[in-house]
Amino acid sequence: MEYPWDDWFNGHLWRLSKGSMFALDKANVDYTIPTKAMVRLIEETADKMEKLVRVTTEHDGNGFTGTIYIQATDK
Repeated sequence: MEYPWDDWFNGHLWRLSKGSMFALDKANVDYTIPTKAMVRLIEETADKMEKLVRVTTEHDGNGFTGTIYIQATDK
């Protein structure tokens, strides 16, 4: 899956939603890999693009909910 890094790292606050690779409606799906892996990918990609990124994940009593908030700025 390709991600719209330029859009996500434009300085605005983004809410990313996890979905299934097999979901019929992919309109509201931003990523399908495990949330921890996605957070690492966001941080690594931001570093390569020379961005600082703030990442927050939603949690419930069972762990991650599958929602990630990100906001990036230039270094």
